[in-house]
Amino acid sequence: MVFLTPAYISWEHYLSNQARLAENAQEAHAKQAAVQGARGAAREGEALLQGLLCCGMCGYRMRVAYKHHIRYLCDGLKRHYAGVECMSLYGPSIEEVVVQAFFEALRPAQLNALAALLAQRAREEEQLQQYYRNQVTRATYEAHLARRRYEAVDPDNRLVAASLERGWEEKLVALHQAEEEAERFEHRPVFPTLPASLRQQLEQIGPALPALWASGKISNEHKKRLLRSLISRVIATKLAADRIEIKIVWISGHFSVAQVIPPIHRQADASHYAELVARLDELTSQGLTDPEIAEQLTREGFHTARRLAVTVGTIHKLRKNHGQVSSLHRHRKVSMIDGFWTIPGLTRELGVGHGWLYQRIYQGKLTEPDIERLPGYRVYLIRNDPVLVARLRAEAAASRRYDTTRRTSHS
Repeated sequence: MVFLTPAYISWEHYLSNQARLAENAQEAHAKQAAVQGARGAAREGEALLQGLLCCGMCGYRMRVAYKHHIRYLCDGLKRHYAGVECMSLYGPSIEEVVVQAFFEALRPAQLNALAALLAQRAREEEQLQQYYRNQVTRATYEAHLARRRYEAVDPDNRLVAASLERGWEEKLVALHQAEEEAERFEHRPVFPTLPASLRQQLEQIGPALPALWASGKISNEHKKRLLRSLISRVIATKLAADRIEIKIVWISGHFSVAQVIPPIHRQADASHYAELVARLDELTSQGLTDPEIAEQLTREGFHTARRLAVTVGTIHKLRKNHGQVSSLHRHRKVSMIDGFWTIPGLTRELGVGHGWLYQRIYQGKLTEPDIERLPGYRVYLIRNDPVLVARLRAEAAASRRYDTTRRTSHS
């Protein structure tokens, strides 16, 4: 038995093919593609937002540059109008936010909401289609009625005939306009949908997709196709050196807004840099240690040029650049803290070196409660007890006499 396939395709299939061809527009049609919203074919490159990312300043589709890492460039105005490059963005941080939003959208509740929105959009499209059909039907009837009136008039009544002829021509023009509008609506880009089979696949793979995504078992092309199944485009706008606003436009037409903090080269270019320096000095004056300060600044939303948190190393650099002194260094300059001798203060009092006191601590000759640790630091504090200080003063004097005797005998 021989099965014959039809020698034609459905109108919907034709429109779908045309939309795919428009989306796969190559560089020769890049300007037209950018205006029409074409995304280009999904390829094997590492840039997951290739064809999806658009410039929030000029609207052109952003290009991909593979350097030490992925960068997205917008040079649409430069290429077509001899303008300047809009922006160059660090790709991995943007992709991370978009992919996480995609994983969130795969939850059953989100898919249900998306399906409801798509169904509502489909009903609106159907109503629009019926509206244009009714417009053509009405214009056809009015043109036919105007023709009958013209043909029924007495030719001898020239004024009435001329008026009816003009009316018929106007109805024909209106009919032609209605048919053109209906045809443009029929040839509009096909609105993306979420077929039941695709939704079922997304629901099944959703829980395991993050781990599968990170395992490297999914090709870059498949990753891009998965993203495009729910995301229509991503619009990026650079607000500051370390602030990028992205709008994720879903296939339903709704969008999500998120902020990306990309790594930058200089800490001074980071947002709220002056506030960071002032807050660092304030926390230092409160007696917090450097690790405590780093943790507190991170909780308050500050970050470094390369990380989303404040590190101890950054604190040291900021102090060096702005002439600030840490709590530890401030304590080294004073003789006593809260009724306790510091090592530098007591050595000056006894006329000995730092090693002399540390030797007694390590040998167990100075123990608690005579010594304590400076909170947060490996720094010793010695109790200001007159008996203890007198004993140490006598031991220091004896050590000096012993050292003098040894030097005399050796000479």
